Amino acid sequence: NAKSAWNSAVIDILAQELKSKCTKEAWLITRSDAYLCNMIVNHYKWLRTTWKNTQPRLTDIGTLETPAETEACLLMQREQVLKETWQTTCHHSIIPSIFFSCVD
Repeated sequence: NAKSAWNSAVIDILAQELKSKCTKEAWLITRSDAYLCNMIVNHYKWLRTTWKNTQPRLTDIGTLETPAETEACLLMQREQVLKETWQTTCHHSIIPSIFFSCVD
């Protein structure tokens, strides 16, 4: 939970470290503390989701997946996401050009 006392303290420390690095290195664009905290919280949520997805799940017989089974499941999920992404992006850009290239 990003709003727990511990995580809030860690996020504040990380935001201050990032702000001091920004100042020390003279970055061209400065961001507010709220922006930096929001960015860190979003990254934390992404990391938490990624970590949860890599945890072994219960199999049909009630035992935990082995690391190899967990990895295989993650690879299948990744392949599915990549396939869906490819289908939604490539086909939309390829199909109209195929249909309209024949039209004079």
